[in-house]
Amino acid sequence: FDLVQLRRLILFIDEEFPQNTSWRFIDRDFTFPDPAQPFSTPFPELINYNNLAASDLEADFVAVKVGDVNGSAQTSLSGSLEERGLRELSLRAAIPPLRKGKVVRVPLVAPADVRLSALQFTLEYDPHSLALRGLQPQALAEGQAAWHEHEGGRLTFAWNAEETAALGGTPLMTLEFEVLQETRADEALRLSSHLTPALAYDSEGNAFSLHLAPSFSGQTALVLSGARPNPFRSAAAIHFYLPRAGTIHFSLLDATGRILFQTRQALDAGAGRIELPETATPGPGVYFYRLEFEGTVRSGKLVRL
Repeated sequence: FDLVQLRRLILFIDEEFPQNTSWRFIDRDFTFPDPAQPFSTPFPELINYNNLAASDLEADFVAVKVGDVNGSAQTSLSGSLEERGLRELSLRAAIPPLRKGKVVRVPLVAPADVRLSALQFTLEYDPHSLALRGLQPQALAEGQAAWHEHEGGRLTFAWNAEETAALGGTPLMTLEFEVLQETRADEALRLSSHLTPALAYDSEGNAFSLHLAPSFSGQTALVLSGARPNPFRSAAAIHFYLPRAGTIHFSLLDATGRILFQTRQALDAGAGRIELPETATPGPGVYFYRLEFEGTVRSGKLVRL
C-alpha cells in the first residue's frame, strides 16, 4: 500500500499522503520487535510525563522523513529545490512530420550502453496540436511502470526494477499521438520536471538528468531542438536539424540585443550542433540566440547560472 501511495505521489495523481504527515517522530528508546516489518506493531510517537520533578535531558526522538526511500531528501532550510550538476542522459525520439489527421508513433530510445534501475519524467506537449492515444512500454515492460495523463498536455511517467536493466538500443516505450493540427516537430514534445522530476538512476543510486534528443526524419524545413544543458554553468550546445545541406548563420545575443558570438558554417543535411565556448557568455544571466537557414529563422533563449 505504501509503495502504491508513493507512486501516486511521484506521478502527481495525489499531492500529499492521505492520513499521514511529512515527518514521523519515534521514541529513540523504542526497539522494533521485527525491524523487517516495522508496521507490524504500533510504535510510540510521544513521551508521557506525569508529576515531572526534574529535567530529563535524555529524552529524544528519531525523525523519519515520509517517502524518503533512498535518503536523498533535502531536509535543511538551505537545501536546493532542484538538483544541479548531474550527469546527463539523453533519450532519442524520432519525430515524424506532424500533419493534421495523422496518427504518429514516437519511440523513446536510451543510449546503447546504459543500465538503469529507475526512470521518471514529465512529458509536455501542446494539447491543441496533439492528443495522446496510447503509451506502450517495451524495454521497460520488465519492472514496474506507471503513468498518468494530466490536463494541459502533461504526462507523468515512472518506472523501477528490482535489478538494473540493459535498456539501450531498443525503444523504452512508444508514444502514440493523433495530430489535431499541423505543428512544428521541434515544438511538439519536451521532457521537463514540471510535475515529476526528469531523472534516471543506476544500480548505485547515482542520478542522471534526463533530456530529450529528437531526430526529424522527413522534415522539409529547419528544426531547432534547443540548448542543452539549459540552464548551464560553463558551456552549452545548440542542437538543430537541417533538411538538406547548406549554410547556417548563428548569433548569440545578450538582453540588450548586443551580439556576443556568431558563426557561419556550411553543413551536411541531418542533425547538427553548435558548441558555445565559455567565453561566449560573460557571466550569469539570460541570453538569446538566432539560427538562420535559407531565409528561415528560429530563435530561443538560454540561462547561465
